[in-house]
Amino acid sequence: MPETEETLPFFRIAVLDDVPSTLAMTKMVLESQLECEVKTYSTAEAILDLSPSDYPDLFLLDIVMEGMDGLELCRRLKENPETAAIPVIFLSAHGDCEGRVTALQAGGVDYIDKPFYPEELHARIRTQILLHHSARQLRQQTAEQQALLRILCHDLRNPVAAVSSILELINDNPEEIPELLPLAGCSIQSALELIQHVRDFRNLIDAGQSYAAERVSVTKAFQEVLTINHPRAREKGVGIKQEIDGDPHLVINRVVLVHNILNNLVSNAIKFSESGSTLFLRARHLEENPDIIQLQVEDSGIGMDAATVKHLFDPEKNRSREGTGKETGLGFGMPLVKRYLDLFHGRIEIDSRPGSASPEDGGHGTRVDLYLPGSPH
Repeated sequence: MPETEETLPFFRIAVLDDVPSTLAMTKMVLESQLECEVKTYSTAEAILDLSPSDYPDLFLLDIVMEGMDGLELCRRLKENPETAAIPVIFLSAHGDCEGRVTALQAGGVDYIDKPFYPEELHARIRTQILLHHSARQLRQQTAEQQALLRILCHDLRNPVAAVSSILELINDNPEEIPELLPLAGCSIQSALELIQHVRDFRNLIDAGQSYAAERVSVTKAFQEVLTINHPRAREKGVGIKQEIDGDPHLVINRVVLVHNILNNLVSNAIKFSESGSTLFLRARHLEENPDIIQLQVEDSGIGMDAATVKHLFDPEKNRSREGTGKETGLGFGMPLVKRYLDLFHGRIEIDSRPGSASPEDGGHGTRVDLYLPGSPH
């Protein structure tokens, strides 16, 4: 939705000028006519020393200064990725055409002559702030669209791969068709759920809302995950065992838990396990805090070194590794798991030892512990 004067959030402006009276007047004019906070600076160096938490929504810079002038400061700001997108308006008493062109070439979005008219200053700044916030909204929307595409491309791989594995098993073992066809139906239903899930997420974003949590049985969630991953685990010769203490329930979205979190973790465990090994799915109430449910996915696979674990949740640095059966991936799984856990107030811990770890060091493998709010009733 386009922003108007009524919806525009409170914003901050940094003003640079070496004339105290100009700084005082600019601050008074802007704060009296706009919902903003104005901070004034008499040297360019003071602005360059700002911490990221103090970056404004707009810079208003005088051009002619002792030492570093406004043009050079603007160039420096545009070279910094953290300030490059912040609009810069120039103030100058030298309003010749060449000076205006130079100011725009340096990265400015507008140029105002001094002495300025208060109404003009207010109007010019308001316009640029609106443009800046609209551009930021567009970047956020683009990032969300990319995230949705990643979710769809990544998480659809599990049920689609399951159907592919089931068809191969049916081809090799036609006598098992009555047992395998229901598994194929379950995987197809999972794929349809994921597609609807992404569509719902898009609508929630447009409405400025988030997923509604529900009471979800861990036992049923584990069963869904086992059904989807059974064909791939069987094909690879990997066993899966459950250990559930009681009948714990979580406060979370079911599709998120099953498809975006547990399926990613279990499919990873299968991917990095050797034939003949067993992975475990566990669930229990924490003794020290019964309101929290601990879920655990543990394998005895090839494990990860400390450097890999460190970047596991960073979508820019996490890289997919080849599985023990030459499986490939996108590298998006663990960042997505972390994103959804944060959304539902959960946390994740990883303990992994690479394939070179000796039995004295605990052997190799990976254990993933999730901690999520439980539901007592």
